[in-house]
Amino acid sequence: FPSHDTQAPLTLNWGYVSVDTTNLNQDLLLKTDTTASLDFKEYEFFSVVGGANSPIGKDLQKNRGFLRDNGRSEATGSYTYSVVARDSCNNTSPISQPLSSVYLQGVVNSCGGRIELTWNPPTTWNGGIKHIKVMRNDNNTWSTMAILPATATTYQDNNNLTEGNYYCYSIWVVNNNDSNIIANSNQTCIKADIVRKPKDLYIRYASVDTAMQKVKLAWII
Repeated sequence: FPSHDTQAPLTLNWGYVSVDTTNLNQDLLLKTDTTASLDFKEYEFFSVVGGANSPIGKDLQKNRGFLRDNGRSEATGSYTYSVVARDSCNNTSPISQPLSSVYLQGVVNSCGGRIELTWNPPTTWNGGIKHIKVMRNDNNTWSTMAILPATATTYQDNNNLTEGNYYCYSIWVVNNNDSNIIANSNQTCIKADIVRKPKDLYIRYASVDTAMQKVKLAWII
């Protein structure tokens, strides 16, 4: 009798769920580790909402394991995904651990003269987090504002802010197993509506106009 393929592929680990900040819609980029199974048909990706897995797309290339989810905008919230591998006999791997995208939010603290950022780091990422980079886009160039511990979820930026200017930020989460794997958050842009303290005034001179019975003052800002 002919043998039958009943061996399902092994559970997949996530490479990353990241955001394409170069795209105005800020699409989600999904990357899984590739399967070691010799027999391969497809990877299938799912959106996870309320514990339910809804299929959103497939990748038929074994050595890639990638999907661009352009049906959602990371600018509006965090999204969670899972993935399976399937062979030519439709044997399917156990569904992966869910992995969520990093969602960045920011507000301006006008009286404090700073921009305050908060985000949610991925909690089930294969390999874990090495550190978190807070990035600011100045004149279309990303600059590292801070490198924070893996557990960080907040940052306050008061570094050379100009009142009335817009500042754009993204969080880059670096994988602990491979520092070349980075999960980007969305890009959020915030106007620095900050209140600056009045500058010190220096009296230049004071004189008395005896004819007018007035005191004249001149000062330097």
